[in-house]
Amino acid sequence: MKLKTAILRGSTLLVFFLCTAVTVSILKANLWYLLLFGGMGLFAGFTEFAIAMQPDKAQIIRRFVLFSLGTMLATLATIIAINFQFSEVCFNIYTGVITGALIQFTVARLIVPLLFGNIFCSRACWDSVIFELTDGKQKISNNDSKLPAWIFIGVIITTTYIISQSFVPKAGTPIMRYIFIAENLFIILIGIIFSKFFGRRFYCRKLCPFIAVSGLFAKFAIFKITPTQVDKCTSCQKCNNICPMGIDVMDYVKKNQRINHPNCIMCEKCVGICPQNCLLMDYKKGKRGE
Repeated sequence: MKLKTAILRGSTLLVFFLCTAVTVSILKANLWYLLLFGGMGLFAGFTEFAIAMQPDKAQIIRRFVLFSLGTMLATLATIIAINFQFSEVCFNIYTGVITGALIQFTVARLIVPLLFGNIFCSRACWDSVIFELTDGKQKISNNDSKLPAWIFIGVIITTTYIISQSFVPKAGTPIMRYIFIAENLFIILIGIIFSKFFGRRFYCRKLCPFIAVSGLFAKFAIFKITPTQVDKCTSCQKCNNICPMGIDVMDYVKKNQRINHPNCIMCEKCVGICPQNCLLMDYKKGKRGE
């Protein structure tokens, strides 16, 4: 079942992103988009296939792909001078000029979450690369409020709107390249510093605009972390302790409920750490004692 499910996941991601790559590159008459979205599909598909063949090395494979794909995307964004952060999504909407930022936002944060939740965060996000490397496993509070993220979104929307009245940075220009680098360095710096005081992956849990938005759609995802062999759970808490987003995974297992938390980034760390194999990323709910 695990192999069959992994192949289905990998094939779905591969086909979806390759179709997106071809379509967008033709519509925008820009081959960079073929490399951008095609690369996402190839890396994402490879991840699922490789994990299916080597499940005991799942996290090594996932991190390798995350670092490789995240670095590739950040490098491409720097070369072609496109800012993929939420501020550029706002500029795209205000000016009616569609760039890679709005396209990626639509694909990775509005459509993909309906299939795989927030999987982009654990497979492709370049900022997540740094956050994984600096993850000190600091204690996380039980406060799941997304209010800080929505306030942050409001600040970005307001600020970019004011700026857009007199100046809009254009993709492909040197200033856009500098904005992309500066904004990502700011996010990484804030994420690392605040995590020391407010718990691991603070930026991802509390401020990231993308997770706040995609989390709304992730609740309806087809693939989710799913309890299976529930009766074998020994309440060892390993799944809770390893979750980088502070989700009470064990509570979902005990209730035999699929993990429907808007912060779940589908990293599958809980899946790999469970000594009783009580969890699986699947498209259907497991049965008690299955």
